Amino acid sequence: GSLPCTLLAPDYVGPAMSVEEYMCAAEGEWPAFVDPAGLVRGEGGEPVDLVPGGSQRRLALDEPLLREWVDAVVKLWLDDGVEAQMQAFRAGVDEVFSVETLARFSSTELQRLLCGHQQVVWTAYISDDWLQRGKVSLEAEREALQEHIAPIGRLSKTSPVLKLLVEELVAMDNAKRAKFLDLVTANPRLPAGGLPQAGIKVAPRAGARIWAQTCGKTLYLPDYSTAEDLRAGLEEAFANAALGGFHECTVPLGEPASRGNSAAEGGGGGG
Repeated sequence: GSLPCTLLAPDYVGPAMSVEEYMCAAEGEWPAFVDPAGLVRGEGGEPVDLVPGGSQRRLALDEPLLREWVDAVVKLWLDDGVEAQMQAFRAGVDEVFSVETLARFSSTELQRLLCGHQQVVWTAYISDDWLQRGKVSLEAEREALQEHIAPIGRLSKTSPVLKLLVEELVAMDNAKRAKFLDLVTANPRLPAGGLPQAGIKVAPRAGARIWAQTCGKTLYLPDYSTAEDLRAGLEEAFANAALGGFHECTVPLGEPASRGNSAAEGGGGGG
């Protein structure tokens, strides 16, 4: 299959690579022990060394070296490299309230309150059974979507196209659910409080392409008559959304994405 290599070769999409091919993809040779993404830089603007003298060392196909390199990257990105920012964040919070009060919450609780949960479950606001026991009722998800996705304009909860959308959202895997939320709300996760707090609206739209207005959390939906047409329209909208910004480019399915193809009809839109 074709796999993206997001760190050392972010623009590469092609056959799966071996470890050696992947590690050598960026420079044609094994990388030095420096920040591979350049996220943390020194005073001269150069990527910092992962270890003392790291710019003079090269990685090799050797398990201890690979482990040392990965551990050093993790330590830089999640510890040493962000220490100053974390201290500044802590000081900023302390100006509003004592940061110690946050200790009342677990890390999981804080993540869900501030960022939502990585798994998109339409009924998460009803019960934590899906999290604790892995139980998700598709019928309950269907009922939740029917209740909390609001039709506007000429659409109603009994409109055939809205029923098609609900069925498609129930059938989606987690990655596509996240893409749908990102398209409509500019956030790939449900907010604290789940689906009722997402405020998603669906309005009718002339034409063949789906469009979204993230500031209004509104999906503009053509009057598709089949699940296949709806699915294709969503896939096209997701492809446009992947271009970034307000999704102003149009990428018909089967054609390569290009940031330069601006069009009046896009996969999504900003407020």
